[in-house]
Amino acid sequence: MNRASNGSQIGTLSTPTATRSWGSQRPIELKKQLYPRAAAALQKLRTIPGFDEYETFAQQDFASLPQHLHFTLDVTPAGKPIDPVSLIFRIIRMGAPLSLVFNSLNTKIMLDVLSSEDCRDVKLVKRSIYRFCESCVQDLGYKWDTDLFTISQVFHESISELLKPLSTLEAILNKVIPNEDKRISEELNSSSNSADSEDQLSKVCNELLQTERKYVQDLELLQVYHDEILNLNIPRETADKITPHIAKLLDFHRRFLVGCEYQIRLPKQQQNFGWLFLHLRPDFDICKIYTLSQKEATRTALNETNNLITLSNIFEPIYELPATLLKPVQRIMRYPLLIKEIAKNTPSAWPNHNDLLLALDTMNEMMSDVNETQRRAENTFIKSELEEKVKDWKGLDLTSMGELLLSGSFPATAEGEQEQEYSLYLFERVLLCCKDRANSKKTPLTKMRTAASRNSQGRSLSLDIKGRIYLEYINTVQTTKLAVGWLLRLSWGHHSSANEQGTFDVRLANEELAQMWEGTIQKLIALNRDRYSRYSRTTSVSSQNRLSHSSMGNWSKWITSSAGSIEDESGMIRGALFYDESSSSTSPMEALRKLSVSSTNSQVTLGSNSGGSGSRSSYPTNHANHLTQSNLISTFNSNASMPALGPKVSRPHVSSVDSFSSVVNGGQRKVRIHIHDDAFLILVPPAVSFEQLHARVERKLRLCGKMPSDGDASKLCFTYKDEDDDLVALESSDDLQVALDSVQDNQELVIYVK
Repeated sequence: MNRASNGSQIGTLSTPTATRSWGSQRPIELKKQLYPRAAAALQKLRTIPGFDEYETFAQQDFASLPQHLHFTLDVTPAGKPIDPVSLIFRIIRMGAPLSLVFNSLNTKIMLDVLSSEDCRDVKLVKRSIYRFCESCVQDLGYKWDTDLFTISQVFHESISELLKPLSTLEAILNKVIPNEDKRISEELNSSSNSADSEDQLSKVCNELLQTERKYVQDLELLQVYHDEILNLNIPRETADKITPHIAKLLDFHRRFLVGCEYQIRLPKQQQNFGWLFLHLRPDFDICKIYTLSQKEATRTALNETNNLITLSNIFEPIYELPATLLKPVQRIMRYPLLIKEIAKNTPSAWPNHNDLLLALDTMNEMMSDVNETQRRAENTFIKSELEEKVKDWKGLDLTSMGELLLSGSFPATAEGEQEQEYSLYLFERVLLCCKDRANSKKTPLTKMRTAASRNSQGRSLSLDIKGRIYLEYINTVQTTKLAVGWLLRLSWGHHSSANEQGTFDVRLANEELAQMWEGTIQKLIALNRDRYSRYSRTTSVSSQNRLSHSSMGNWSKWITSSAGSIEDESGMIRGALFYDESSSSTSPMEALRKLSVSSTNSQVTLGSNSGGSGSRSSYPTNHANHLTQSNLISTFNSNASMPALGPKVSRPHVSSVDSFSSVVNGGQRKVRIHIHDDAFLILVPPAVSFEQLHARVERKLRLCGKMPSDGDASKLCFTYKDEDDDLVALESSDDLQVALDSVQDNQELVIYVK
């Protein structure tokens, strides 16, 4: 606040100012809010002779007004009088009423006053406004930069900008009509207290109004806080992260509050809060946008605590500021409850009752959208954190797991193992099981000390992947109530083999959590089964491209065919496996020893994970029927063995991926497929047909979700670049052989798919 030379007090922005800690708990300062200020200014203006001409002119509809007076908050139904806030800003834009008020001071300077018809000329209006400001400087001692406003602010659409000329008008009106604020304030309060009667409808409507007033006051304080952060020399980017979208959020809720103030002053049967919510529904989207940034805002604020501590007189940074940043989310959740109560207590025969029911449905839908938006934003953040925390992905591809749906740390038990604390991440296709790396190899006492240290630092620094369960391998999921908490049991594996079945138990704290995990997994199981069923119906694989399941048993998924497929349908080794650094139990490769294999010229050495020590065995292989070793290496690129959730499964020890690949992939050609922004590499035999390549690519695209929206694989177009760098179409096996012949045997053929 600044004082003029004659001792008057001029307001710049009449928003709440922080004078002590816990500012968000201060009572509502009604006289500083927009609707009462505008109504009070109008009451004073009406006492000035000649003003009624301009008020009548400003109340016309848009069709009768010039373009520069087309201002409205758009919060009043058609056919109803204009709200006082829209009216006062139109009056200021006319310019002439400002001159009228200034002349009422009877100073040495008397300004020319435009007629209402002259106010149609925007050039004359701007000249009149400038002359008013200039006279305030010359005759009243006002300062341009603090006590006055710019022409652009007068014609701005933002309420925050329009408050500056309103503050100047209020200051001069207080000179013209002093000592009237208390009386006018009492009159305004009495007109807004019609909802204070004993009936329940009035009480609920008043609750909506009072809580909205308090909420807007908190947002105004957040805006002040944002400006003060900038004064601390904190970068604007950081300030915007701490109070995201605050200007737009405040501007909208000021408008909405004006609408509430307007409705509460109407006769009860004419009040239509339902219309207000429905009419402003598109503008509520700013609330949804805010929810995307709320948690990041809280994290940023807590990281900046040392800098923000100097602003504790506005918001205490550790507890109060995070609570205040959460209020916009809480507020949007509160609206459906308030509308429901208003509708419940409104007679169904009243004309506004149907609008209330529609508004309730609309705001419930929005609340669901906000919940989903916030969940997705939080899961995106958790997924990015997971990507940073896991140093060794063991060949797994995070991008192929789908969207993260649920996560948390819970005590869990793999079949035949002791209960341990796991960090679980449920993706659309995989349940990923991780452990804090610091705790993986420690005694219980050391773990407790590490946990205490981690809690003091905020979060763990790294995670080890201990296992994953593919959703397509989960057969059943069920919950059971325990003496303390709930048990979630996942049964996984193939019904055809007892050796490939097991369970995984998770202890959850309460029923709500158990139902959420069970319900989500059930939906994913159904989705995966449906996807697999559709895939099976649309995919045909010739017998020469895949070994018979009857001859290979359930381990056939570890085997590649003579056609050279190095991956199964998911592109990764499938099953429900856990990695155990202490185990070197039976390998799936031992099952292969029972198979009849013709060649013994090449051998793959198997051993424990101890760097080559321990017992060793040999597995004979040939190029016709060989182990999917390149896939196995890419998926589990570590020296850890991998027991399943029941029977143990060890990975083979190899000293060199390159040397091994040369044995496994001998004679095959590399083809890199580009589609949209993605690319993947496949190996094919030299004599691969176009139909075989097309089937391989189609299968991969279906699993990755990159198929055309209609699922029609026949629309896929294959091209490659020839020696002249021209795109050439691939439409037959002959075309494909020409393309393969155009590159060296050890080079990749790049194919573009559209």
